Amino acid sequence: MTRIPRPLLLASLLALSLTACSTLPARGQRPAVEFAVAATYRFSEQPPPAIQVPASNSELMILELTTEPQGLQEFFQGNKRFLILPDDCRLLRLHCRYLIYGHQGSSGGLSDPTRLFPGASTLTIL
Repeated sequence: MTRIPRPLLLASLLALSLTACSTLPARGQRPAVEFAVAATYRFSEQPPPAIQVPASNSELMILELTTEPQGLQEFFQGNKRFLILPDDCRLLRLHCRYLIYGHQGSSGGLSDPTRLFPGASTLTIL
């Protein structure tokens, strides 16, 4: 059996422990702030065929978007994301978690949920 010299063993362990820190954010990564919003849309008559919802881009990352009713179809047009609503939909609830990158108190108004959920009847920041 070969014996590893103690200084070499300690140096190897130190090198392994330093590589374990590779999960830290990159030095140049922009700061991000996470938001959670509940949006409610009420329709007294037939709803519009589609409503705009947030889409990920260089400043915004959508982590989760759930809808009630579930299973709505969606489409993208340009850099915008839309949900297709059924004709009998009178109430739509959305729950969205997202990150805003480069957030310094305001990132081009993205921290204002009315810009991300146009036409919502009520908005609640969770």
